[in-house]
Formats: sequence, C-alpha cells, structure tokens
Amino acid sequence: MTDSFYTLPTHNSYVGDPSLTRYHSSQLDYDVFGASVTRNAIPEQMGFAGKVMLIVLGQLVTTLCFTVILQYIQLTWQGLSVLTWWIPLIPCGLAAILIIWQLWAFYFQLVVPARIILLCLFSCLSSFIVGEIVVTFCYDEGVLLMNLIGSGILAFCCYTLQHKFKFSGPTPWFFGMAAICLSSSGLRLWFDLDALEILAPIGLAGLICTYVLLDLYYIMDNTSAEDVILANACLYVDLLYPMRGLHNLCELSDNLNMLDILYPGPPHG
Repeated sequence: MTDSFYTLPTHNSYVGDPSLTRYHSSQLDYDVFGASVTRNAIPEQMGFAGKVMLIVLGQLVTTLCFTVILQYIQLTWQGLSVLTWWIPLIPCGLAAILIIWQLWAFYFQLVVPARIILLCLFSCLSSFIVGEIVVTFCYDEGVLLMNLIGSGILAFCCYTLQHKFKFSGPTPWFFGMAAICLSSSGLRLWFDLDALEILAPIGLAGLICTYVLLDLYYIMDNTSAEDVILANACLYVDLLYPMRGLHNLCELSDNLNMLDILYPGPPHG
C-alpha cells in the first residue's frame, strides 16, 4: 500500500526562486520574510522614498541649526580655548557610532519607540559633531554646502509626490542636480562668490546627493516598505563602512539595465 501525497498546483519557477519571498535585512544577513519596496506599487515606492528623504532632510536641517547655534556660542564665549569645544567630540563620536550600529544590527529586535529614540539620539549627536567641525574649520563653506545639499534632497522629496514614474533611473538624479544648480545662483550672491568659487561646493553637493540616491536605490531593493528607519540607518552605515557601500554599488551596477537609464518606463496609468 503506497502513501499518496497531495500538493497544491504551483509554478516551478515560483518555488525555486527564494528572492520572491525573502529579502536580506541589514541584520547580519538574517533572512526576513517580506516583499521589497521595489516589488510594491508605485505609490508605495514613492511613499517609502519620500519618508526616507524627509528624515534625511530633517537631519540636515538639524545639523544646520546646530552649526548656527554653535557659531553664536563660540562668538559669545571667545575666551574659552578651542580644545574645550573638541573635548566632547570623541565621546559623542563613539556614542553615535555605537547607537547607529545597534539600530542597524538589532533593528528587528527593537520595538518602534526604541527605534525612534535611537534614531533621534544619533541624529542629534551626529549634528553636533558635524556642526562643531564646520564651525571650527569652514563655517561659510559648510553652511553653503548644507544649503546646496538640502536643495537636492528637497528635489528628491518633490519627485516622490508624483505617481507616474518609479523612483529609479536617472530622472530623480536630474531633478536633484537641477535644484542644486538653480539654488546655487542665489546662494552665490548671498555668500558673495564668483562663478568659479561656487563650482566646488556644487560638485561636492552633487556627489553627496548622488550617493544618497544610489544607496537608496539599493536599499529599496532589499528592505520592506515598513522599514523606513532601517533605510535611514543603512545610509549612514554604508558611509561609515566603505566596503559595504562599495559592495552595494557593485550589486547595483550588476543589476543595471541600460534601457532603464535611457528610458525609466512608461507612465503609470
């Protein structure tokens, strides 16, 4: 007497492709069941990208506020030694690295309030560190660069308001670069710079915005739509761990389709 087994009719290609039901989180290569952002509809993709960009923009504004406040404090308390301002940087830097690492590595073990608290703590610490460095070495150049980067990030946020095209390909990049170039004309007059002096800040701002955009492309292919805080943490982890960022860039280039570059796709009805 033989046993008979009944199975549901499924397509072989679906069963044999684990990428359809799993994506790798940043949590030390753990496999988490779920669908990546790029497999969702365009409105969900735009919502995810918009939230991540808004968090980045908020962190940039916080850094700008810290920079202006620290500049005012140092001008008020000029009698203090420069070393006095640098003493907190080392413990703040170590604490920021530890916090972002814990948020990234143990993201799925943390409850939502803990994720938000850790992200806020890291944003404040990193804003203080960057602000102190900018105030000490290059205040005017740093404020100019933050404004240029902010214009590019804001353009990315505005791009997510439409639901006809996906958040992929060169179109968001062109939006960001156009916004940087347009804002540079007004900022050049504000900071009293000539056309040649503004080129270096434009190039550096474009490079940073390009990194954020390309890394977000990779993140969207490897996280779910609910993991907005994780996506923001990955942007900093990939920057602090260059080998990981280089790996992501290689993975992104391996999956690159020239047709997607030349034409990102038809409008979504």
